[in-house]
This record gives sequence, structure tokens and C-alpha cells, in this order.
Amino acid sequence: MVKYINFTYFLVSFSLGLCLVYILGADVKVITVYPNPTNVDKILYKDNAGECFRMDYKEVKCSDHPFNITTTPFQ
Repeated sequence: MVKYINFTYFLVSFSLGLCLVYILGADVKVITVYPNPTNVDKILYKDNAGECFRMDYKEVKCSDHPFNITTTPFQ
């Protein structure tokens, strides 16, 4: 069986195949997970600055005055 396999050609072909699989591999998907009451204590988040944090769950009543409502921009 060994006389039918040329190890030089095998190693070159194998390394080229590995390089092609690495270069042409599947794209990485980014999955965004938003906090909700069921997963707020199970997930650790990381912001763009590299800081890790957890969300806290607190239910509040909405204000009747539109001037008291503000939007928070994304980081």
C-alpha cells in the first residue's frame, strides 16, 4: 500500500487543502442578544470598550409627561 502513495505529493496536497478550507471557510455570524426578564440573570454582556457587565431587572411605571421620557443612545 505504501508504494502507491507518494508522501511528498500527499503532504503538499493536504496542506493546500487545509489552507483553502481555512481561507474559504464559512463566515462568522454575530448574534445580538437583547435582555428580557427571562434571561436577565443568565447572560454576561461585553461592551465595545471590553468591559463586562450584567443587566438588572426593575419594573417601573411610565411617566404621563412626555418631557420626562428620554432615549438613551447606543454605545
